[in-house]
Amino acid sequence: MNRIIVILIFSTIGFCSCTPVSDLSATGKWKKTKKGEVVVPKTPEEQFISENIAFDGCYQWQHGKKFVYDGQTPNILLKPVDLNGITPDSTFHQKIFTFHSFGEYTTFSGKKNVSLIFECDGKKYKFNTDKTFDEISDTSYRPMIPNLISLDEINKLAELLKGKQLYIRTPHWYALSGERIDGKKLIPIVVKDIVIGNMTLPVKLIFTDSEGKEAMIFLSLKTRSETGETRIFDRLFSFENPRLQYPAIGDEAWRLITEGKLEKGMTKEECRLSRGVPEDVKRIPTYNGLREQWIYGLNEYLYFEDGLLTDFRI
Repeated sequence: MNRIIVILIFSTIGFCSCTPVSDLSATGKWKKTKKGEVVVPKTPEEQFISENIAFDGCYQWQHGKKFVYDGQTPNILLKPVDLNGITPDSTFHQKIFTFHSFGEYTTFSGKKNVSLIFECDGKKYKFNTDKTFDEISDTSYRPMIPNLISLDEINKLAELLKGKQLYIRTPHWYALSGERIDGKKLIPIVVKDIVIGNMTLPVKLIFTDSEGKEAMIFLSLKTRSETGETRIFDRLFSFENPRLQYPAIGDEAWRLITEGKLEKGMTKEECRLSRGVPEDVKRIPTYNGLREQWIYGLNEYLYFEDGLLTDFRI
């Protein structure tokens, strides 16, 4: 009996080791690593950011690298080199800080750490890294200095995208005056300009749609593999027309999708494109079979029978 069990175990192991793993690498959708793990490759939009926007460690910074100060009051971490060179009521908002050089300071323990020296309006300021130069260079350390936004990456993005057509994935637009407005999604837009945003979302992308409507959105220059944020380039924009991926969807249904609207008789796929992925799905038994309920937040419900939208509340 024990011998039979051993034979069965080894047979199972052998079968599993010989069973091919689902691999869509030929289609470009999936790739297998050496360990057999499936890895989803970068989207073209994520690849574009990772190839063109380089966040160099500060040990690579050159004299003249520019930053914009996004804040109304001086930052206590940016200490004046000359204590007499700053007055209490100074404001740095929207001023340019230029990287000048590396400095060095000695801690109480005798450790020699690096300071980053910046220049603004003819005065020098230092940021103490609390790291040695070896520690900075070995880890490609890049400090997140509060209120300082690097101009290099934003200027590079503007150089690459200004005047280009993209397809916007979000209807959450902002007027140039700053208030939130309703927009459309999955439609073509033309990039008009890319400028400084804010410390949280440092990029402000200004665009026009096909009707000449001007708006803007804020985003981060991180990529999907670096962050779980949704306000990143590859989640907000597409280089290719999304309409081409759904040839079975009619023009009227697509118009509703771009406006985030619903109409009875729409398919689940059309509703998902219009309203997004539901937070919860429930299946409710009825005399006619199962009725499916999609739930969005507290007050939005969609009901389906036989795969078609029969009722909704938004």
